[in-house]
Amino acid sequence: MTGLEALQSVQYATVKGKRFAVINVTDWEALIEWLETLEDVQIAKQAYAELEAFLEGNQRPAWQYAPRAKRAIEALANNPRPPRSTALDTPDFEHELRRLRLDRWRIVYVVTETDRAVDVLTVRKRPPYDYGDLGQLLAEAQ
Repeated sequence: MTGLEALQSVQYATVKGKRFAVINVTDWEALIEWLETLEDVQIAKQAYAELEAFLEGNQRPAWQYAPRAKRAIEALANNPRPPRSTALDTPDFEHELRRLRLDRWRIVYVVTETDRAVDVLTVRKRPPYDYGDLGQLLAEAQ
């Protein structure tokens, strides 16, 4: 059931002059799942927009023009741990840090389960990118 179908299944009851919406638990859960998916997609789009805004005025890297990279970042909203991604070992960092390999490019991002969020920290070409600025990126993410 889609979120729209869940909303359409709402029935109304009036008790003591107040009107209440009534929805069964299965439809409620479908509605919540639908809303969370919308929120995840919005978060991914916002991260991409922030990254794009950061690059304004700077020389745009080749990946910027690649629809594949944009789709990969947007897809993280629905699946933050795709098969091509790898968890990075960061014992002092409280969130899950991951790297997604996309040909010669690396997308470094953080998955925060409590917030159900994916934050893209950087997109870098490898080589020469060697994760030397990872500590700085993590400090900025906290």
